[in-house]
Amino acid sequence: MDNFVIRKRSSDHGGGQPSKRPRGADEDGEPAGRRREPLKLMSLNANGLGVRLGIETDKKELCAVVDKEKPDIIAIQEVRLPCAGPKGAKRDDKTVKRTHSQVNTNDKKGQEEQQRLSLLMRNETFKDYKVYLSLATWRYAGSAVMVHKDCLPDTVYYNVVGEEGHHFDGRVIVMEFGNLTIVATYAPNNGTPSKDGKEDSFARRRKWDAEMKAFLVKMKAQGRDVVWLGDLNVAHRRPDVTDPDWFS
Repeated sequence: MDNFVIRKRSSDHGGGQPSKRPRGADEDGEPAGRRREPLKLMSLNANGLGVRLGIETDKKELCAVVDKEKPDIIAIQEVRLPCAGPKGAKRDDKTVKRTHSQVNTNDKKGQEEQQRLSLLMRNETFKDYKVYLSLATWRYAGSAVMVHKDCLPDTVYYNVVGEEGHHFDGRVIVMEFGNLTIVATYAPNNGTPSKDGKEDSFARRRKWDAEMKAFLVKMKAQGRDVVWLGDLNVAHRRPDVTDPDWFS
């Protein structure tokens, strides 16, 4: 876990005064209203958060970075924690009712992963953060955003299409702070060579790009300030691509 991206926003972003929550408290009983807007943002790809938290050196490194930088928001991609759902449910069955914001604890491994996450959030480094999860149906993709309790969001949603429900793979967490929208995503890659060729492999990513563009255009039309962070799965140089000849 040696690749962290940390950015600090200017406090003068033109977004006006923070708005109050529409209700008296959020879904977990947090008090309404915020004391300040988030300024310092951190992003990392965990490549399996449950596994990482079980490796003491990785956990210590994460805590050391957070202690040093003191970010307001920590966006984590590819957490690979399965969401809660009925025992024995098929992972591709979209008719099954699931809770994408909770870890599946139907088996011992899930219980251990949930315990590791709970212990982390009680750690001295993270005790003042609240974690929001959007998880896939199996140990694949998935996102988490930790927000310091001094600047909790007014609104949180987990999809850029219709803004209802969660992205099935847990790739989106959107937070609104007054006029500021923070979009944390784990973008899908362009796939690998398949029997159906490039066009079929690229279809998922093209759909994602079109949906993200439409969402960002809508945010701009509404006059909102937007920060987009996370793992965007892009490479700006040929050596960064997994298979340069196939992608060329």
